[in-house]
Amino acid sequence: LKVSGYQVAAAHLNHQLRGRESAADEQFVRRLCRQWETPLVVEREDVAARARRHGLSIEEAARIARYRFLAGIARRQKLRKVLAAHHQRDQAETVLLKIFYGCSRHQLQGMAIKRSLPSPSWNRNGKAMAPVGSSLQLIRPLLEAPPAEIALYARQHRLAFREDSSNRDLMRPRNWIRHRLLPLIERGLNRNIVKTLARLGNADDV
Repeated sequence: LKVSGYQVAAAHLNHQLRGRESAADEQFVRRLCRQWETPLVVEREDVAARARRHGLSIEEAARIARYRFLAGIARRQKLRKVLAAHHQRDQAETVLLKIFYGCSRHQLQGMAIKRSLPSPSWNRNGKAMAPVGSSLQLIRPLLEAPPAEIALYARQHRLAFREDSSNRDLMRPRNWIRHRLLPLIERGLNRNIVKTLARLGNADDV
């Protein structure tokens, strides 16, 4: 986006879940945005405390915190679009999770490339309210891109990046699907399973 001439601002929410590693992520983003001369907004949220207070999983509390953060920044800065970096394998994992948790055919759709930006909040009894409609757009421009292509682009253009170590925690269902189940299917059954699942989750095809 920056190279293509778009006016870009960056946002980073420090979830404070991994101690020094979270702090290092934040510093990496700060250096990167200085290098690219990109405005940056950084905030911190004690996601673990939020999860305990509202009786939610860490993942759900983090999701709500992120969307509240992004919606707030977009409104304050009068931005029209918020972009997220979900890719094709994220979509495939989302579809499998829905299947495993027993969704119906009509609930099978995965993430949309374009939708209204969710703006979740917390009600008085501590439960998360459902996301409400928004005039702001959430766009996932990489949703149909295989992660291998993204990694290749980063190497070719010498783009530095960091990887969240919690993505290797196999106790989390999404990580088990990513590191155990999908590679097994790719090796023994269908090497194109990620593309197949991503297509299955396309909102236009459900």
